[in-house]
Order: sequence, then C-alpha cells, then structure tokens
Amino acid sequence: MSWRTAYKATIHQLSVPSLYGELRKLENSVKHLRRSNEELTAHGEAEGTAGSWVFPVIQENEAVIAKQEEQVQLVTQKILEREAQIPAEDEAMETEIQSPQNNGMTDNVEINGGERGVNSDNRMDVDDSGAGVHL
Repeated sequence: MSWRTAYKATIHQLSVPSLYGELRKLENSVKHLRRSNEELTAHGEAEGTAGSWVFPVIQENEAVIAKQEEQVQLVTQKILEREAQIPAEDEAMETEIQSPQNNGMTDNVEINGGERGVNSDNRMDVDDSGAGVHL
C-alpha cells in the first residue's frame, strides 16, 4: 500500500476541524523546512567542501517538503468535499474555552463547523449533536 492510500484513509476518518488542524500543521512544517534549508544552504556555502554533509540534508528536506505539499493538497481536497456536504444551519458553532487566566470561567467564541470546547483538564471535547469525539 502506498503512503498516499494510507494517508487518504487516515484523513477520511478526521472531522472538518481536525482536517483544518492537519492542514495548519503541514503548512507550518513546510514553512520551517524551507527556512531550515535556507540556513543550511548559507552554512554549507560558508564552509565550502567541509560543509558537504549539508547538501544531502537539504535534498532530504526537499523530498519531505514535496510529500507534505502533496498532503496539503489531499487535505484541502477532503475539506472541500466535506464542506460541500455540511448543511448551512450546521455551520455555526460555539466554542467554550476555559483558561487559567480567567480562573476557570468560560469564554464563548463563534467558530464554523460544530460545537467544540476545551475542558478543565485541557482536553478537547467535540460534540456534533451527541455524536462527537471526546478526548
């Protein structure tokens, strides 16, 4: 089984909010890998042939970037598929966030997609009409 097939099966099981989280994670990773490659390139050029270890690392990072960019496309496609299936009245959700800054008081935040919150022990609760995921 190819990594694409396994990844598609994995993201198929995720909710829309989780897909957005995966998308943000991948985009952040690509950004940092590119920055790292810029720094490695400058380091390798400064060391000349002594920095020859740098260039294989850069090539490996480029392969990871290409794979993660493909994953971004797959996740984006899955989000578009899922959002096309969400009825308009289910789009608004309210999130309750309990933080130490407000001594356990709840802040309500409007978000699209369902009902989410962070409980007092910092675990996320997701509940879409009783069929949600509780971590």
